[in-house]
Amino acid sequence: SLAVASPVEEYFLAVDAMPDGEARAAAEAVTRPLLESLGSRYRTHCEGVGLYTGQALLNHSCEPNVTLLKPAGTDEHDNRVVASLTVDAAAGEELLNSYVDVSLPLAKRRAELRDYGFECRCAKCEREAAADSSRPPPLPASPAAPPQPQVHRPSLAAAAGGVASLAQAQAQQLSAGGAAPE
Repeated sequence: SLAVASPVEEYFLAVDAMPDGEARAAAEAVTRPLLESLGSRYRTHCEGVGLYTGQALLNHSCEPNVTLLKPAGTDEHDNRVVASLTVDAAAGEELLNSYVDVSLPLAKRRAELRDYGFECRCAKCEREAAADSSRPPPLPASPAAPPQPQVHRPSLAAAAGGVASLAQAQAQQLSAGGAAPE
């Protein structure tokens, strides 16, 4: 395990511990605007918030070999984070932390990691992407109805017009002395 203290917190504590004088006044001139901008939020202990330079150097993987947790029984507010190996790592192997919940599906992990400014291409993501691309596309939720043949059905108005035309033709034939068409 590797314990990393917060250099920011250590700096504030060192300034607070300085004897009164010019050096402390100069240091407080730097820290005061930051502390004033944070206001009471700085005094509120927040889970998962801190600036840890050692942790910041860890790259992401969806198959991390390091976890960053506070061991049970340690002071929650001791300004340290503990990086512990979760699997064996060879000497010189890169230590990798996960920035997101690795149990999420690939698309959700990648969406969350876009907030970090990259698309993950770790071994796990590449395997899952390859498996997704080799699967046939899913079937539609409900199959589309087969196309129906189009049947010409004249409207009632068109039918009435046809009957009127036929009646007119019959009337003309009768008036001309011919037989009515059948």
